Amino acid sequence: GDFTTQSNVAVQLKNAKIITRNEARKKFNLNSVEGGDVFENAATSSDKSAEKPAEGAARQQALAAHRELIVDRMREVFPDDAIRAEEGTDDAGTSGRVWHLDPLDGTTNYVHGHPVFAISMGCTDPDGLLLGAVYAPAADELYLAARGHGARLEAPGRGTGRTIRASGETRLDHALLATGYPYRRDALVNMNSDIVNAFLLANCHGVRRCGSAALDLCSVAAGRLDGYWEFHLNPWDVAAGALIAREAGAKVTDLDGGEGTPDGTSIVAAEPRLHAVMLETIRERLPGGGLPARKGTA
Repeated sequence: GDFTTQSNVAVQLKNAKIITRNEARKKFNLNSVEGGDVFENAATSSDKSAEKPAEGAARQQALAAHRELIVDRMREVFPDDAIRAEEGTDDAGTSGRVWHLDPLDGTTNYVHGHPVFAISMGCTDPDGLLLGAVYAPAADELYLAARGHGARLEAPGRGTGRTIRASGETRLDHALLATGYPYRRDALVNMNSDIVNAFLLANCHGVRRCGSAALDLCSVAAGRLDGYWEFHLNPWDVAAGALIAREAGAKVTDLDGGEGTPDGTSIVAAEPRLHAVMLETIRERLPGGGLPARKGTA
């Protein structure tokens, strides 16, 4: 029905002001550097060594307020839907739809003043991934997708938008790739470093580390990256981005090649022929043919 159209989800999300920082400032009375401006200026603030304790606390206050705002507004706009979010939210619903929310994907980047972070919202129904929205406020970029309706990249601040497609690159030696690493420094770090090394020695154009799984998947969708892989994520990290990449023409699977609703344990995204090459390269470097056990959440 209308719920599944791309234009409708864009209108609902934008009209609800779910992604608007001014709404956070108004609701939580966050003014100047002691509140909302900390979030807004994260992209340009990099001098953490000189940060006063009060400013650090204000940054955390703004972040907590922002997360609360996102979940509260989703409850208002989609009251019958279940909501599962990174910070422990697990609301039951009656509609059969489930929203997987990451109110701030790329938290480490945000804390360091690095402007690569996003709000990620992915919706599933009994048939799989349904809707996806990923908003990168520092770049003024809103990625949208609905199952069967393609993917778009909009700039809300400029009022512009366009359809996006994955690059279509099939050759590894022409491909720019990306991956990520977990917070916990364990065996997975060594394993993934070996995989990075294998791709570099195979003369891919390069391997990038963005720090936001949602934006890496969106970069594949927009053709800025040709391929992406990562391990030990969670559904809210990948639900929106996976749909956006698929609707843009990329193949998105787990390490077994499964194309169902991703749970984040493993994810590989690329043009289908490049995807096959990436999957083979990754599998060859898995210890005993499988991933190390997950130790805590990423």
